Amino acid sequence: MNYKLTSILFCIFLLTASVRVFSQKLQIIDAILDEPNNTIEIVYDLSGSNQAFSINLYYSNDGGKTFKGPVERVSGDVGVQILPGEAKKIYWNYFYEDEEFTGENLVFNIRATRMDFLGTTKVMGPKAALYSVLVPGLGDYKVRNGKSYWLVTAGTWGLMGSGLIARSGARKDYDNYLNATDVTTANQSFQSAQNKFKTFKTLNTIAIAIWAADVVGVFIKGNKNEKAGLTGKYSLDLNMAVLPGSNIPVAGLKVNF
Repeated sequence: MNYKLTSILFCIFLLTASVRVFSQKLQIIDAILDEPNNTIEIVYDLSGSNQAFSINLYYSNDGGKTFKGPVERVSGDVGVQILPGEAKKIYWNYFYEDEEFTGENLVFNIRATRMDFLGTTKVMGPKAALYSVLVPGLGDYKVRNGKSYWLVTAGTWGLMGSGLIARSGARKDYDNYLNATDVTTANQSFQSAQNKFKTFKTLNTIAIAIWAADVVGVFIKGNKNEKAGLTGKYSLDLNMAVLPGSNIPVAGLKVNF
């Protein structure tokens, strides 16, 4: 690990920045670096009605120009179903998240979303790809909030069905070729069998490609659902911030409601 962590990260600091939206208030209270355990603890207050939130955090290595995340090596009051309260704590293991972490030019961005705004219908995570392995398009129904994507199923099976019909025709034409009594009929039957078999292979290849793409797409979408907390599972995220050219830690906040 690169140990260029600036000295300002080794002390406790008080942040008074806060954001208030729709009677909800998020305020960063304290931050503590635990160097022996390679973790950073952040304490924050989330006030408002007894409404659950999804809390995630993204981080920037370029002073806040671009953000990455949500990060994964965290625990505490982050993820989904986080209720308002004082002294909420989040712990980030920065070493296992990023072995090259230095604390330089780093800004974090907290994002909070009310759970009722995420919708009541729970979707699946990456395991939904197994449904698409069994039936093309079925996994989409599990990860995309009720949308069935039946065209994926119909299209894939339609192509495979058409391919099987072409293959059956190729076999019949090949039998005609074997049973032909003259050269002209034999040549025509053989050529027809070849063309239909090529059609079978083409349609089958396209169908398999669509099926495989659907499985991959469902896995990616399911993974995003899990990270966003839409599957009912916890996705824990956090990071720390230091603005370039500054001797004082600074927090960048963004709250979505």
